[in-house]
Amino acid sequence: MRHGGDLDEAARFYGQPQGGWLDLSTGVNPRPYATGDPARLSAGFARLPSPRELDELIGAARAAYGVRDAVAVAAAPGTEILIRALPQLVEGAFTVVDTSYGSYRESFAIGGRYAAATDLSSLAAKPERSIVAVNPNNPDGRTASAAELLAIGRGRAPGRVLIVDEAYAEAEPNVSVAPHLRGNDPVLVLKSFGKFFGLPGLRLGFAIGPESIIEKLQARLGDWPVSAAAISIGTAALADEAWQMKTRHWLGNMAQSLDGILRSPKLKLAGGCRLFRVAKADDAAGLHASLARQGIWTRIFEDRPGLMRFGLPADNAGLEQLGEALRRS
Repeated sequence: MRHGGDLDEAARFYGQPQGGWLDLSTGVNPRPYATGDPARLSAGFARLPSPRELDELIGAARAAYGVRDAVAVAAAPGTEILIRALPQLVEGAFTVVDTSYGSYRESFAIGGRYAAATDLSSLAAKPERSIVAVNPNNPDGRTASAAELLAIGRGRAPGRVLIVDEAYAEAEPNVSVAPHLRGNDPVLVLKSFGKFFGLPGLRLGFAIGPESIIEKLQARLGDWPVSAAAISIGTAALADEAWQMKTRHWLGNMAQSLDGILRSPKLKLAGGCRLFRVAKADDAAGLHASLARQGIWTRIFEDRPGLMRFGLPADNAGLEQLGEALRRS
């Protein structure tokens, strides 16, 4: 599986379930942010965004993520395009800390600039390399402290940076390194809007970090990096603190309920965060196939054959469906 959420791939192998798919293959919030007035949304696709609107989006992101004025922020059409742009923004070799995100490997493999590492702390003594750390990590949910990340980032040699992919951080309290950054820190933070707000198709993300890197990124993205519709929805959602607080609480409760379902004879819990859980299975591929035949799509990994990742269902009915399918598998 290259990515979660590809139900066309699921249907090619297993057919279309009569009741539709229960898609647990992503780490996306299954209860998305309400996008508001349809007429206003449609109008956002009929025009280009103004510089003022883009500035308002950046301001909302700066406030929501706690970014200091001395640290630069850029909006982008999702974080995938940011990952692909990194080799042109930062020179030298990169070490990617243990993650299943294939995009980093593909981006840095050209020219032999890619290396993998399993332990973040061991890289503190290698200042000559730029580092990529996903925090919380995908797929195991491992989390490094902001203090550890800052120490490693500030220890980089001139021209080298620490890149922190915080795609799943918005669901977790006090995980983000973004509020702790100073203007001269060689740390670049990538933010995914779509996962926490449940709107991955909106294609909205942010890069936070040194002005020298952000300016190069903005030059690559051009005058209209995101649509007016994405700006309108993103600005409203990022400013909606009540929704964010309520959603974090719900995600935490649902993740704990999912833990109860996954405690089964065939699975052993192995990590996760509020947006997904990871379990070990003696036959992950076989269990994945059995669940797929029952209309439930999960995530397995070629490079980690014993792991399965389960996203959150939207309600208790989804939990019950998964529990019953596990009992039949």
